[in-house]
Amino acid sequence: MTDRHTHAPGPWLIQAGLDSDPFEGDGGVLATLLARHGALLMRGFGVHGPAELEARVRRIAAEPMPYLDRASRRSTVTSAVSTATDTPARYEIALHNESSFTARFPARLFFSCVRPAERGGATLLADVRRVLARLDDTLVRRFEDHGVLYVRHFGNGPGMDWRTVFQVEDEAQMRAYAAANGIEATFGSGGRLRTRQVRPAVATHPETGERLWFNHVWALNTASLEQDLRDALPAEVPHQTAYGDGTPIPAAVLEAIRAAYAAETVPVRWEAGDLLVVDNLSMAHGRESYAGDRSVLLAMTDPLGWPALGHELPTTTQLASEPLREVTPATPVEGLPLEVVLAIVAEVLELDAVAPEDDFFDLGGDSLTAGRVIARIRAELGRELSLETFFDAERLQELC
Repeated sequence: MTDRHTHAPGPWLIQAGLDSDPFEGDGGVLATLLARHGALLMRGFGVHGPAELEARVRRIAAEPMPYLDRASRRSTVTSAVSTATDTPARYEIALHNESSFTARFPARLFFSCVRPAERGGATLLADVRRVLARLDDTLVRRFEDHGVLYVRHFGNGPGMDWRTVFQVEDEAQMRAYAAANGIEATFGSGGRLRTRQVRPAVATHPETGERLWFNHVWALNTASLEQDLRDALPAEVPHQTAYGDGTPIPAAVLEAIRAAYAAETVPVRWEAGDLLVVDNLSMAHGRESYAGDRSVLLAMTDPLGWPALGHELPTTTQLASEPLREVTPATPVEGLPLEVVLAIVAEVLELDAVAPEDDFFDLGGDSLTAGRVIARIRAELGRELSLETFFDAERLQELC
């Protein structure tokens, strides 16, 4: 195979008929190319569905990785393949390295495009070696000294159930999983759970020795969410990041991180049958919002732990113990005009009309669109409707 490209941001395009297949042989060629370029976009090699994707992965004896400590909803397709994400099309997904806030994470990601979006929907890539180089040394040193604290709340408002996130069945299994993975798990009433875990922010690539900005500092901070949702979030936000000692990250630091990602972002415009192979250690990924019936599949392989990246698994023992705050059940706001609320919901969800007995989430709503509705009610009616109330309501009429 002739390398016709210089080492530049974004994936190296490999085309059937012009280039040989890097999956042939023992996988050494694939590993070499990934170490250099970070991502490979293979076009015209006939990967049109889950069977072809799984066959590719199995050909190089890659070890599939289960999706635990989940950050987004996915649907299982085969034992090794899932949907890339079930996050609604209207939202962009912030750049991140897959599962970098967990104890174990995949070294490689295999994305397969079954059907591209009608508009938008590019997978976004950013080389985190280059992102790190853009960040101020003082900013980086603070994260190197303290790491990143990830705090997540389950069972009070938006987000997945903790049993789904951690693939456990009960509190005992959750406590065992937390103990084995350096997670502090605090349970409250009503099935509520808070987790806290400290992880490094900067790592060393085990094959190349390069330094990596490897974390979810931006993607799991509420600053990455749209303003409407931030305004509507409960006091115990679904997820947040801080310095590893618990100190909040200043807005200027978060903006510098966002800008570094933005400067290195390269979109991958999909064609049906494309296969994108990503070195998860050196490349962050995200997604554009889109229109149309987009279908992209994912296989995650070759699980690694922090010792492979030059770190022991940190714990939260240096943090002060904090009880899980009890939450008073939210009650609906009385006196909201139903017809106005229905009109706002219909407009936000881009529907012709909705009915009082409709379930907001059955209509295609989610936590982000709920935030938009709450912001519209605040602006137009001068009334406050909590996100907890929104999630407790089984019918739209119960909001009024």
